[in-house]
Amino acid sequence: MGFSALQVPRRRAQLTGNFQVKKTASTAIVAACLMTLIGTSSATAAQRLSGDQIRALFRGVINGLYKNETVVKAKATRNGDLIAWFEGKVDTGTWKVVNNQVCVAFKVWTSGKFKCRFVERQGNWYLAVNNKGKSKFRFQK
Repeated sequence: MGFSALQVPRRRAQLTGNFQVKKTASTAIVAACLMTLIGTSSATAAQRLSGDQIRALFRGVINGLYKNETVVKAKATRNGDLIAWFEGKVDTGTWKVVNNQVCVAFKVWTSGKFKCRFVERQGNWYLAVNNKGKSKFRFQK
């Protein structure tokens, strides 16, 4: 896959709209969080993305917050490869879109099993949302 190491801030870090990843890091996705997520519901109206919109959005670097405090860095390649950094840990896997949901499988964090979530846009953020409308993970592009 050819991903290089990346230093990621630990818990309680703030994420701004222009949070950048080093150019030397390959593409990674919203890590284990994206699939370990779900828990708080969104307060304002959100726009659910289609499968094509998710495919276009999910390529490249993704910067996110898990439970509004833990920084998540991820990168997803066009061919479905995935790498993510979460609380100082790194995992790799794959991603795909199924039934208008992003599905990710990480070698360690999800034991290779795919976890799927809808993606909704809410202001400048995208939320990974379960079937009950709950989300613990939000990210920006």
